Amino acid sequence: METVDNSVIILMFVLATLSLFFFILYLVKYLIQKRQLKAKNRRLFALTDERNALRKNELLLRDQLCEKEDLLSDVPDKIASLEKQLEDANALTQATTLAYRQAYKEALGVLPDVEVNFTPSPREHTPAPVQTDRQRELRAFIRKIDDCVLVSMVHHRPSAGRNELSEASGIDRRTIEANFKELGLDIVEYLDRFRVDEALVKLTALKNSEKKNSEGVPEEEDTTAEIAQLCGFDKESGLNKAIKRLYGMSLDELMDIL
Repeated sequence: METVDNSVIILMFVLATLSLFFFILYLVKYLIQKRQLKAKNRRLFALTDERNALRKNELLLRDQLCEKEDLLSDVPDKIASLEKQLEDANALTQATTLAYRQAYKEALGVLPDVEVNFTPSPREHTPAPVQTDRQRELRAFIRKIDDCVLVSMVHHRPSAGRNELSEASGIDRRTIEANFKELGLDIVEYLDRFRVDEALVKLTALKNSEKKNSEGVPEEEDTTAEIAQLCGFDKESGLNKAIKRLYGMSLDELMDIL
């Protein structure tokens, strides 16, 4: 009976030891995963801040470009006005020349009278305010869509389309489709530009972090496939196809020059 009790005690001790061992192993694994997750979150926050700063600079440059385009849109009107003034000046010069000839002929009394008429140029430049207003409407539309995409992160949804853009911007789906068609843009390619831009920022940061690591034991990094999924692509092949379509080169070729 005493032998049986000792065997039970030994068995319980072994089971307790094994349970403690597996618990410690699980705890160590959990702490390692938590540390890696914190490192990934720090990198993601840093990349997001960098992306937002770059996007703000891009929006600022777009606004400056739109202002310059507005100034350039007045150039044809000014050119047409100058051309009209030049034609009027030429007509006035011709009339003045004919007047001098008339006076000279009358003084000599040799040649018949020449009738002199000064007629300003009848051609007037008529700008097309409807077209100019439409262009401004389209520029304002695409700026609003850009802002809504950045705020709502619509491009992080792989299946995003006109419905998601309509939900994020509050603009009717038919209006979005018609405006994109008038601008010559495809909605999927438009969203892929945001996805590719964000993916390139993350991949460039990953490439730079690998170069700066001199200890030889880097932390666990996101793979290209994980970055592609974070940026809204179903697979890594989707990212490669988008880069090939937008830049005409593969991802590896593009990363070599970045």
